[in-house]
Amino acid sequence: MLVGNQFSLIAPRFAAYGVDLWVPELGGKFDARNPSHKMLMSVLGGMSEYERQHVQARVRAAMDAQVINEGRHQGGRTPYGYKVVDGGPHPNPRKAAEG
Repeated sequence: MLVGNQFSLIAPRFAAYGVDLWVPELGGKFDARNPSHKMLMSVLGGMSEYERQHVQARVRAAMDAQVINEGRHQGGRTPYGYKVVDGGPHPNPRKAAEG
């Protein structure tokens, strides 16, 4: 789903190329002249942005929990004062076989 003002930026291009946009929430084709269609697309964009932010927060919380609970480094450069060492094979045999 397009978020924020992305839809308002791309909709004229769809129209210029004669591409119809079918939206399930509208029950059919989007009509740029219909104010309620524009409003619904704006609401859907806002909901999409909220969901993106919600997922982002959950992922960051899970990564923080891995650092605190498991001492896992989340990638990037090695933190100051730490050394990178070989951790041996993966504990899951299938993943260990993959390398």
